[in-house]
Amino acid sequence: MPITNSLRERLMSGKCAVGALAVLGSLESLELAALAGFDFVVVDWQHGSFDQASMRNAARALDAAGCSAMARPPAAQTHLIEWLMDMGYRSLLLPMIDTADQARAAVSAALYPPRGMRSQARCRAAIHGGPDYRATCNDAALIVAMLETPAAVAQAGDIAAVDGVDCVFIGAGDLASTMGATPESAEFERSIDQVLHATLDAGKIAAIVAHDVDAVRRRAEQGFRLFTLGSDMRMLSDGYEDAVTQLAELRA
Repeated sequence: MPITNSLRERLMSGKCAVGALAVLGSLESLELAALAGFDFVVVDWQHGSFDQASMRNAARALDAAGCSAMARPPAAQTHLIEWLMDMGYRSLLLPMIDTADQARAAVSAALYPPRGMRSQARCRAAIHGGPDYRATCNDAALIVAMLETPAAVAQAGDIAAVDGVDCVFIGAGDLASTMGATPESAEFERSIDQVLHATLDAGKIAAIVAHDVDAVRRRAEQGFRLFTLGSDMRMLSDGYEDAVTQLAELRA
């Protein structure tokens, strides 16, 4: 039986997808996000507290919870991409893609020949995916290129046009920082718009981080269809702070 990717299928059908970002390194956090009904969870190996062993276990936990797992490696390097695919991830969020050549190299690492040059070996993904894994995994892969610098913005059209790049994700925090701009500035918003239109012109899916529900709705109206809504750390922190604020009079 061909393997599937529910997140890819959702996006290719024209729907939006909203995911949570997991940085705390907690498998229970992943399971809570899945139980809440998010379309996917980004397991963050770049900035989160996950190590190699817990990245493998995170894939298992989300599989068991029936939620699509997306991995963000520390860098878009061949050995990291191949390992994540071998562990069973079918969706990758690849950071700091600045050029079309970098995007092509990342796609090549993620896909088996003839579409790529992913190294072949017996792996956890093949065990979990069954006998048809090798023949069908390329079609189930979702490759998301993350643009986070002015150089990437300038090359957005070329990056989006790379065969195998399914989605272009704007890393808003790093983009604003590398631009020397604030997220509220007109200059920053022009860069957002430039990447959005380059992505849509290439027939690809536009994605962005959103820190609250209103931001998701606003970006969806612009044409974005893939969103990460905050992180487990932010949501936990906000919940704690809200509880303490509401109990301030009682504790005075």
